[in-house]
Amino acid sequence: MKFYDRGQEIAFLREIRNTAEKAARFTVVTGKDELSNCVTFCEIKRQTDEISIGMLKQRAEVMLQATHEWKKYDIRYKGLSMDEM
Repeated sequence: MKFYDRGQEIAFLREIRNTAEKAARFTVVTGKDELSNCVTFCEIKRQTDEISIGMLKQRAEVMLQATHEWKKYDIRYKGLSMDEM
């Protein structure tokens, strides 16, 4: 995937990664794609076998309840390890 004119966002994602490598038990990143009308929740863990899509869905549900802006979007879930970042 190629990002254009997203220097600030990419810098922020790198900062999240650096922080997560030092201390995080889990990190959830949310992305909204207005072209395909979907929102993707990603859980990032150090090791793939620690990823729980069920727990990710529970955490995402809290966010979905808090904001009604995503009701019109398809919701997707993805688990990533630090190696895939």
